[in-house]
Amino acid sequence: MKYLLLIPLLLSIFLVSCDGESDYTTYTVMHNLGESSYSPRPFFSDIDLYEYSKYDTVPISINHLSRAGFGSKRIYVASDKADKINVFLKHYQDTVMVWNKAYHRFDILYADTSSYWVQNVYTLRKGKDNKIVIDEKTLIGKDKPQL
Repeated sequence: MKYLLLIPLLLSIFLVSCDGESDYTTYTVMHNLGESSYSPRPFFSDIDLYEYSKYDTVPISINHLSRAGFGSKRIYVASDKADKINVFLKHYQDTVMVWNKAYHRFDILYADTSSYWVQNVYTLRKGKDNKIVIDEKTLIGKDKPQL
């Protein structure tokens, strides 16, 4: 008898959770650089994601994806006020491991680094998952793009 009372409760919870529209905005960052003709040597990147509202030129929030290699993927929940995203990349190549005698460990040194802004400003669609793909087709440059 008590199971009959639970069935409508569980059914209502299921129907409410499957309404199809999300209350929050997410964005998925995919790093697909490093295993193509774009770079003959593998490398990884630090990716900074700056969230902006329509009205501000100061970032609302900054998310960071550290040591992203080929195929790295991460999902972030955007701030409620965020409407746009700028992406900053810092590439590392030619890493060298050096033994640190004082701490008895290997330290990683980066012989070649370069920093770039992605020249696209990504506009977020509210309540949906937004894709940000960084690959060899992504336009990059030294100057920050205009919002």
